[in-house]
Amino acid sequence: MTKEQPDIQWASEEDLAPRPDPRRQRPPGRVRRRLEACALSAVLLGGAMFAAAYEPARTPSSSPVDERSATLLDPGHKAQFEAQRQRAVQSAYLRQLFAHAGVSGEPNLAAARAATAKFHDLATAQRAGYGLFPDAAGLACIAEPGMGAMGLHYANSTLFADPSLDVRTPEALVYAPGEHGTLHLAALEYVVVASAWDATHASPPSLFGHTFNYTPSPNRFGLPAYYSLHAWVWKRNPAGTFEMWNPNVHCPA
Repeated sequence: MTKEQPDIQWASEEDLAPRPDPRRQRPPGRVRRRLEACALSAVLLGGAMFAAAYEPARTPSSSPVDERSATLLDPGHKAQFEAQRQRAVQSAYLRQLFAHAGVSGEPNLAAARAATAKFHDLATAQRAGYGLFPDAAGLACIAEPGMGAMGLHYANSTLFADPSLDVRTPEALVYAPGEHGTLHLAALEYVVVASAWDATHASPPSLFGHTFNYTPSPNRFGLPAYYSLHAWVWKRNPAGTFEMWNPNVHCPA
């Protein structure tokens, strides 16, 4: 009786080739891009923190606090003033790093523009409760020699009295003077009384990724100490979108 030989199936080269581990396969394009973006953000943030830690204390080109008001600070606010300078330096590093990476740090500017576009018409702004707000000396157009100007403030007293902040409802609208006495909407200003904010918050307010400026009392507007942030969303500001003064704005002589 003949012994039956087993049927041997020889492995092909394809069978012997190493097969990829599905756990190590490259993720889909959309997921991969998100992972890469997260990694890039982490690297940028780490770089900014490292740079800020080794950057000597200095005043930015345009101080976040009015230099004249800074001389009025009481000893209790000296540390806060210096901390604000440091935050300005760190914010500058972050803005520069994110700009080079093409990452926007101002996601709510579009919402602010959409909500305030109607106020290019001054009559519409006045019907919404915004009225001319001059300084304590009666000056309507606010300027700072050597730095530029803000323009004319139209403030909403109801919003000013409310300690909450919303990018769509600025406490003041800033109009730049034009030819023949015309006014053009140039910036939005967000304002909150410092004592009202500090009563429920441990740190100064911020919008658009930027910390508000602190103005002590007394000040040129005769207001209690307050936090404020300008956003030049309707007129280019070469000094920076969130700087207080705009070199391109001029008050009539």
